[in-house]
Amino acid sequence: MLRGLRYLLSIFNMREKIVASTLMGFIFILTLLETAGIGALFPYIKLLSDPSIIEKNSKFSSLYHHMSFQSERNFLIFLGLLIFSVILVKSVGTIVSTYCQFKFRNAIKIRLSRLGIMHYMMMPYIKLTDINTGLISKHLLLEIANTSTALGQIFQLSSALLTTAFLFSLVLFINAKVTVSLILAFITICFVLVGGTKKLISKMGVQSAKISKELYQFSQQIVLGIKDVRCFNAENYFSEKFVHYITETGKIDAREDIISASPAIILNLTVFSGVLFSILYFLIEKKDIVSVLPLLGVIALSVQRITPSINMIYTTTVKIRRQWPGVCIVKDTLIELDKMMRKNKDREEINVTFSRVIQVKNLTYRYPRSHQLSLIDINLALFKNHSYGFVGHSGSGKSTFLNILIGLLSVDNDVISIDDYSLKSNQVEFLRRIISYVPQKIFLMDGTIAENIAFGKSKEEIDEEKVYESLRLAQLGDFINSLPGGIHTPIGEDGVKISGGQRQRIGIARALYKPFDILILDEATNALDAKTEHFLITSLLHTLKNKTIIMVTHRVSSLEFCDEIVVFDNGRIQVQGTYSNLLENNVHFQELSRITA
Repeated sequence: MLRGLRYLLSIFNMREKIVASTLMGFIFILTLLETAGIGALFPYIKLLSDPSIIEKNSKFSSLYHHMSFQSERNFLIFLGLLIFSVILVKSVGTIVSTYCQFKFRNAIKIRLSRLGIMHYMMMPYIKLTDINTGLISKHLLLEIANTSTALGQIFQLSSALLTTAFLFSLVLFINAKVTVSLILAFITICFVLVGGTKKLISKMGVQSAKISKELYQFSQQIVLGIKDVRCFNAENYFSEKFVHYITETGKIDAREDIISASPAIILNLTVFSGVLFSILYFLIEKKDIVSVLPLLGVIALSVQRITPSINMIYTTTVKIRRQWPGVCIVKDTLIELDKMMRKNKDREEINVTFSRVIQVKNLTYRYPRSHQLSLIDINLALFKNHSYGFVGHSGSGKSTFLNILIGLLSVDNDVISIDDYSLKSNQVEFLRRIISYVPQKIFLMDGTIAENIAFGKSKEEIDEEKVYESLRLAQLGDFINSLPGGIHTPIGEDGVKISGGQRQRIGIARALYKPFDILILDEATNALDAKTEHFLITSLLHTLKNKTIIMVTHRVSSLEFCDEIVVFDNGRIQVQGTYSNLLENNVHFQELSRITA
């Protein structure tokens, strides 16, 4: 348990450790006050039953005379108010402590959430493509929430442990025989409960993590594939499978509730049995039962307060064990993020401007876990203010080359250079600062047209004039003017309210909104008809004369006005040259042109 607690506490940063230590100290003081309040009841009840003890007891007598009380009645009222004040301070302190714990737990959740999303943002692109999106959502939403809850439960566990230890010490001081008997009974019960449920709880934690993972993934699939679900009349299958996951989750929750509730029932039985047997003990010993009633009252009150604390220790342990798989995931995430941040910290910052040429030399690339080379010995010069058309069959290496150029895939040192500066493998992503990219599949947020074009900007930061200009260049001016809301028109989740062609042109407008030196269009016009595509491309080439443009398309005729055509084939650059020269002299290009005509 201690090893697990140390592992859990290792998630705290230094500031959180200081705050946690302060809260622990506060909880310690509150537990002392509670113990003092309960412990004071025994002598106070004895004083009420026999006020003559005031003069017989040196401490009470000294306090009585030092404070110049005129009657025993006033002294007893003072002591009662004093005990009440201690309990009141403890109660107010508990409220403050609970608030601080909640605030602290929320701060941890915010920090872990920030680090969690940063982890996925910094993760190598190739690794990110191997992870299910539903699993990412589960990690960011469920695992981090569970981990922050588990960290917050440390305070509840500490409070329960301190309360149990202090009150047992108090009862031990009052009557050792009764206390030893109760401690043995409690230890036996806890040993049986913990020993009997340890494996079951661990198994439930693994099952819960597995089912939660599958549920998140399946829910994501339903949402993303709702159109196909309906077209193939698969509603019943997906509905039943979803209910199956919910049912299995409910079974695990029910078992946890039963396990969590059992200690309270057993402990309450033990408490009442303990008090009853204590009374029987004094009767068997033929002691004056009336004289020991105050003692029994304090023992009963202490034990009654100990019971929920022991139950809290058990239920908190159960919850932490169940949440443990998620805690391990978050911990591994933090370790991996720390490595990535250290790697980025060691990266040399560059301040290079693209003024002449980007040179790619001897580039060969193979995807992880693949035996086949995707790119082989690529050598290419991309000059400033030139336009390039990339063509080739599917799988010829065009998109892989572009993913390397925008820094999504890692390559060796000195493979890519800007003018005379050779980039290290961890510096290639700096090219993204000067590149604006339109991918094959345009991602659209559930927001307005303006928010989707000024991607990554808050509403206050959006330059509406620039948005309109970008839309005009993307041939969407008439469409926007026809909308009652203009650029503030919502387009729905994943752009369900617009056509495929409008979607692509919004993607192009987004790329034009960003400051750039190089514009990459990766199959960015394949949803447009030939006439619209031709008009859009010629317009962009004319407007962006002082920019470098790279266009990838299967429709070869669209590249007629590019300065240079680069033909990819089986991971190699098969040939490059002007459109007219290749169309006249290169058989492979002629074939591509004929197929896509």
